[in-house]
Amino acid sequence: MSRLPTQPSISTPISPEERLAKDLLTQKLLTQTVIERWDNEGGAGPDGPQEGAHAAPTASVQSPAPKVPASINTQRWSQNLSGGAHVLIRPINKLDARAERRFIEGLSNNAQRLRFMAQIPHPTEKFIAQLTDLDGVTEVALVALIREGTEEKIVGVSRYSLDVSQNRCECALAVSDDWQHRGLGTALMQHLIQIARANQIAMIESVEYAENLAMRSLLHELGFHMRADPSDARLAIYTLQIRPTSER
Repeated sequence: MSRLPTQPSISTPISPEERLAKDLLTQKLLTQTVIERWDNEGGAGPDGPQEGAHAAPTASVQSPAPKVPASINTQRWSQNLSGGAHVLIRPINKLDARAERRFIEGLSNNAQRLRFMAQIPHPTEKFIAQLTDLDGVTEVALVALIREGTEEKIVGVSRYSLDVSQNRCECALAVSDDWQHRGLGTALMQHLIQIARANQIAMIESVEYAENLAMRSLLHELGFHMRADPSDARLAIYTLQIRPTSER
């Protein structure tokens, strides 16, 4: 769940938070480049690589950063998951609008509620544009992709939105129901954290329903600290300090 952009629904109003202005920050991200060619290898379904697919090494988030600064748009990670499947992880772009819509519509009602605080059976065009047309600096999103025929299918998304004035960002995560419990959410969050760290963001925050024990476990393993939301007993706030206070 997140306070990142939401669209109107019968259960919640539009979030009052405005999208951060895209011209607030122009520097490029200094991020790790782990470029893996997709090479039309066909991706992998939930049961593992399809016939003709090549085994791809897991991208290590601890690898040294490249000497030459790289735009986030060049980032690619070929990620092994438990059970033998693998996915391609890369930044989202506006050409992913159709796939993002299919991803949201394919989430179960409960998964939608945990991610968006509401059920969103039919996302609006404006809402999809908010989720896919990002600047890659104040707003970053990573998608996990598999191949279905000639198309790429999104099976997971991690993202953050930066509060420049506080140098902290709020993150969110969603994974397709049939791709959960494979390590995909952890992988998506690890890459997102690495990007935030490379961009010298001080803290990452996530607001979740306290009942979401799976997210609690995942964030705990990544080093997040939890506290109750003083304004809403249903919610928990998770924070990860990724830069020492003295470096702010």
